[in-house]
Amino acid sequence: MMQQPANSTFKALQMITLALCSGVILFLLVAIFINQHKLVLMPANDPNTIIIYIAIALSIVSVISSNILFNILLKKIDTNTSVKEKFTKYVAAYITRYALLEGAALFNVVALLLSGCLISAGVALMLIIFMLSIRPQRSKTIEDLKIYYPDTLE
Repeated sequence: MMQQPANSTFKALQMITLALCSGVILFLLVAIFINQHKLVLMPANDPNTIIIYIAIALSIVSVISSNILFNILLKKIDTNTSVKEKFTKYVAAYITRYALLEGAALFNVVALLLSGCLISAGVALMLIIFMLSIRPQRSKTIEDLKIYYPDTLE
């Protein structure tokens, strides 16, 4: 069986993270299109208002917990193992982090669908921007995994 080079697995991780963001963006655009005639900043006397507050709280908790969980999972990676083993655990940590953030973003889009509240769209958009800002980058990955010459991600 032919082994996949680390460079292509790193690119695959980048593609996965961009695909996760793209899915949320597409869902957000569909939700805005569906609700285009009833979009308001904050609906008044709407029974679905509570879901907006829950979505915002979930977003804050998700950002904090995803960062904490990612750092915990990073600390569990043994730096004395092979690059392939370290990178596999790194991918799992990243996907866990993104899953929490994507879940919160999707919940905000659902809140937008139910209430027409633009605040939910804004929170979902901020989560997407955050997800894009923490996407995996080669130099940060090398630093996080403590990869030194002659081992590389290339």
